[in-house]
Amino acid sequence: MPWSLRPTHGVPRRLHPLAGLLCRVGLVSGALGLLAMPALAEIYTVKRGDTLSRIAARFGCDQTQLRASNGMATDALQLGQSLQIPPGCLRGGGRTDPKSPSEPAHAAETGRAQAPPTPGPRVEPLGDLDELGEARLGALGRPVVGGSGNAGGQDDSAWVETSPLTARPDIDSNTLGAAMRARGFEPAPAFKALVIEITLDDTGDQIESERIFDFDGTGRHTDWNPASTVKLFAAIGALEYTASRGIATQAEVTFQDARDKAHTQRLDDIVEAALIESDNIAYDRLVQLAGYDFLNQQCIINQLGLRQTALNRPYARHTWTQMTGLTHFRDSPPLLVARASRGRRGKTIQIPPRTGQGEFPCERTAACTSLADLAEAMRRVMLFEQLAPAERPRFGKPELRLLRAALKAVKKRGNDMVDALRPAFRRGVSIYHKPGFAGSWMSDVAYLRPRNSNKRYVVAMAAYPGRTSVAQGARVLGQVIANGELH
Repeated sequence: MPWSLRPTHGVPRRLHPLAGLLCRVGLVSGALGLLAMPALAEIYTVKRGDTLSRIAARFGCDQTQLRASNGMATDALQLGQSLQIPPGCLRGGGRTDPKSPSEPAHAAETGRAQAPPTPGPRVEPLGDLDELGEARLGALGRPVVGGSGNAGGQDDSAWVETSPLTARPDIDSNTLGAAMRARGFEPAPAFKALVIEITLDDTGDQIESERIFDFDGTGRHTDWNPASTVKLFAAIGALEYTASRGIATQAEVTFQDARDKAHTQRLDDIVEAALIESDNIAYDRLVQLAGYDFLNQQCIINQLGLRQTALNRPYARHTWTQMTGLTHFRDSPPLLVARASRGRRGKTIQIPPRTGQGEFPCERTAACTSLADLAEAMRRVMLFEQLAPAERPRFGKPELRLLRAALKAVKKRGNDMVDALRPAFRRGVSIYHKPGFAGSWMSDVAYLRPRNSNKRYVVAMAAYPGRTSVAQGARVLGQVIANGELH
């Protein structure tokens, strides 16, 4: 076995024989320091189901950077392959670094005992709920919809309709605009913004209070292009549907396209492609998987309680029509799903063709929403544990982990709002978001968890013309939030 001090999943390999000799003369600490110096990069071992893009997203890497660091000509991986994770990646948003004693971990913030840190450098994939969201899920499991949880369809009576955002705290349309203008902010003619301020109790397990602010009454506007931000709704709806059918996030879904061409892809890959890479075809697949009526009626209206959101037509429409022969989301063809369990393929089930019957008016032909609806969807995902059961999305721990990891992963583009918000939080802040850009409209919805604070924020913003207007607004908004000027 070759000698090395590089850790694999935190376990050191055999030491060089010279270390033993140096130990005998009392120089072991110096020897270990000298021998460890070349092994600066940390190692990740490829597991079944990994892709290069998924690994890059977990550790906050650019995929090209990860490939170059490992001398790879293509993205192809082999089971058991060792990948170097460049140090620059480990400083990114995908990996949560161990907290120093002066910066206690979230468990310490909530009053829970914190486990001692694991000695030595270690690479941990993004996926621990303590790093991804709020309090622990505990024994929460996969929900049962319709009382049986079988594959034979849904009982609509099991979907309890919840109140829309407007039935919660009233939206304050004066304070935010006044606070931003007091800092010299001059908005673009089509600038929109909304903030939900959440205060948690000392344990972090319950919501003490919530306040909602928007900029000059723009929180309920639907006269703008939401672009890729609506992919969050599609992901929630698809995962609620698959959870209700007992389908695991690792399941392989086969879509029957036009001319009898079949396309097979893992469910978690589709979700990640839609939310991280903002792939339009992946978004279309999620809507097709959820089904038109299930997504728009049961999920968005009945369960999330949202009234200003509708997903009607595919993105990348020309490509989608060539692939599927469809121009509207109303029709979902038969699907074959191989249900994966702990890395092994399970029984294959067939989902029959579905044709939506509902009518969901939309100011824009493809999709529409409001900042209020976007913020509420993000709130339901990120405050899942603190919400009443009726308010939670209808899925369990695996789906929640998948969504949060994709929202936290580093995005190649669309970071204008979060990059402008971040500097205001001098102690650090964790951010989860889904941006969108189309037709010169820039938009984003983000969840902010400031370090060492019981405050949480959901920020939704849209502006035309986009990037500069959003960045300017977010820079001022971050200062307003961080300095407690929403009062």
